[in-house]
Amino acid sequence: MSRSFAADERVLEVVAQTTALSAENFGAACKLAVRVFGSEKQSKRRLTRTASSSGWETQQMEQAVLAIAKILMDAAKTELPEQAFRLALKGMEMLEDHVEVLTQLYAAHAEDIRACVTKETGTSIPHYRNLEWRIDLELGTRFLRNKPKPIVTLRLDTSTRPSSSSVPQVQSTCLRVDYDSLRLMQRQLETALKEVPRTPSWSLKELHQEGAKLDAADTVLTEDKLCELAELCHLHVEEEKLPELLKGVESIIQCTKTIQAMTLNENIDDVYAKNDYDAGVAPLREDVVTEGNYAEKVLANAAEKAGYFFKVPKVLQD
Repeated sequence: MSRSFAADERVLEVVAQTTALSAENFGAACKLAVRVFGSEKQSKRRLTRTASSSGWETQQMEQAVLAIAKILMDAAKTELPEQAFRLALKGMEMLEDHVEVLTQLYAAHAEDIRACVTKETGTSIPHYRNLEWRIDLELGTRFLRNKPKPIVTLRLDTSTRPSSSSVPQVQSTCLRVDYDSLRLMQRQLETALKEVPRTPSWSLKELHQEGAKLDAADTVLTEDKLCELAELCHLHVEEEKLPELLKGVESIIQCTKTIQAMTLNENIDDVYAKNDYDAGVAPLREDVVTEGNYAEKVLANAAEKAGYFFKVPKVLQD
């Protein structure tokens, strides 16, 4: 389990603003942040009173309370020790007396906050179990005059647990989507990422750039990025499941890029018929699938279908 966390830029901006608060007013804001994780509804009157005594607008104080609550939640989720939490706050350039106030509250309420967050995660958010997929592409000669359209078929298996005493319920969701729809989903996720408080350290555009040269040394998708996307989509992925899911997602991305590159070749039938296939026409990343020769298996599968259907079963692990 990770023993550190990094606050996003919006949180850091609010933390910088809290330097104008006295230790007493900052402590009042921290106590309101702790109440976010309680069963009682947050009191608007208490928030307004705290803002007034600090000389702030209610909205500004609310932003400070939510930022502090985010810091407490992230630290509690990762089970950050008290001393490490103190160092993390100092790294945010928080005032020394503010660090002491928030650290004391964290030490007193970390277990309750973690229990609250874990309860929500364990009961209401689906847990990832498995991903099955394939890509279909018709390759008849008539497609020399028309644009081929690869279709991705996905089946996502998840499980939910209504209560701690109940048996997990497994649910399978199937989806067939064409290349254009995948691009639309990418743009929608890109928009959603911009609207969520986070560190803008990467973009979905890295995953699928038109005409981009593939470099095996570059990692366009990591387990951390994948986990962040899953949380955005309200899907919980255990750490031991991340490598498997990462391999599947990267393979889908690279297969679609490869297909698009191949179908742009004028002699499409010749590309799939030749034994001495030129990888330069549609380069494949060797790190997408580590077992076996990826390019040979894709082409052998296409040849087996006599030039009419191109299917990639799961991740070609065998």
